[in-house]
Amino acid sequence: MPIRLTTLLSRNHALIEQHVLNIAKTYSGNDLVCMFALSASDSVDWTKTWRHLRLINETDTVGCISSPFQGVGSPITHQHLPNDLSNLLSCSIGVFDKNEATVFRSRIAGDRQPQVGRWHAFRKQPEDEVVWNDSIGFTREQSWEDIWKQGQDATAVPLDELKNLQQDDVSAFVYFTDRANQGLSRSLSRFYPGATKLGLFAPSTLTVNERPATMLYRDTMVSEGAVGLALKKPSTYPASLDFQGAHPISDGMEVTISQGNMIESLNSSNPTQQLLDALERVPEDGISSSSSSMHRFLNKRVFLGVQDATTNEITRMHHISAGDPSRGPLSIVTETAPPVGSIVKFFLCPSSSALSISPPPTHPNKSSIQFITVPEVLESIGTDVNDESIHVLNNVFLAASDAGLAYHAPHHSSESVGTGGPVGTRASLACN
Repeated sequence: MPIRLTTLLSRNHALIEQHVLNIAKTYSGNDLVCMFALSASDSVDWTKTWRHLRLINETDTVGCISSPFQGVGSPITHQHLPNDLSNLLSCSIGVFDKNEATVFRSRIAGDRQPQVGRWHAFRKQPEDEVVWNDSIGFTREQSWEDIWKQGQDATAVPLDELKNLQQDDVSAFVYFTDRANQGLSRSLSRFYPGATKLGLFAPSTLTVNERPATMLYRDTMVSEGAVGLALKKPSTYPASLDFQGAHPISDGMEVTISQGNMIESLNSSNPTQQLLDALERVPEDGISSSSSSMHRFLNKRVFLGVQDATTNEITRMHHISAGDPSRGPLSIVTETAPPVGSIVKFFLCPSSSALSISPPPTHPNKSSIQFITVPEVLESIGTDVNDESIHVLNNVFLAASDAGLAYHAPHHSSESVGTGGPVGTRASLACN
């Protein structure tokens, strides 16, 4: 269990700094672990807040510069908050006992970006085009999925800082990462299959400090890899995932052919044409639209939701990046498409929708760690040193990113959501 979870919201960065300093002094010198997420403005010296937080523990502190809560509103349960949180700076703080959490830093490399929408046959490649592990081999009888899984297992390596933790020691991982998290994802899935994995993709901070992303590990700023916490047992962290910004535009369909990252057949029919037909039936802004379904596909955020076989709930969501109406295949942003027999639905994510930081739907009365994806932030937040209001949310750690989040359910090697997921995706860890 965390010792403390707190989220601070204000337009006045000086008020946030003072509250952070007070919290840090309360826990300083007790050999504790600290995690934080800080939304920064390019007009504010955010490093002062970071220095305050390191007073809790210089060597066991991890954090990230996160996005503002763009487009996020407050629920009825937080009536003292303004209706729109977009213009507020934030700082979320989690304090843990060392017996409850272990800090880690990952330098495991991710994958090179694939050419989405193209299918590559096996053929001889120039040596500089393919990086291949010597332990990987294949025969004509092996499928692409077999070879891909073999490659994943061969490249999954343990993290040095977690070498003393057995797989049954860890209940959950919570971390901040760059967008090449595939290597870390494989490592955690292989060595800790029963743990929930929740990651926030660090947003761009080019306008803040000219870095592509900013994560904080001890007294060092890093822009690559990942930093985070392994949350230990016996504490448990039940997880929940919901997609606030997406709504279904089709009934459930069975995957009848899939390969690699492509869906080649749904209900034994052309999947791209089925998607275009579904888009044709969707009114735009409440009225029928004269724009073609292909135009909508090119200009809308369209997703494939995967249904859980037991609960019938949507537990995975993948961005549909390309389609071929004549041949049929749909390309989705994932390493491996849903297998044959999976039930899926098409979803549409509107350009704007009502997002909320309400408590997790499955554990509304528990303290929680929540990550949410928000629209791209185009302007830096303006600060107001004359604003004397600050909002303190206790028992919750909130962080947002316009780059997305990563979530793995226990005993699932495939991400439920990753980069390119719908705006409004929210993943939560309840704290028992």
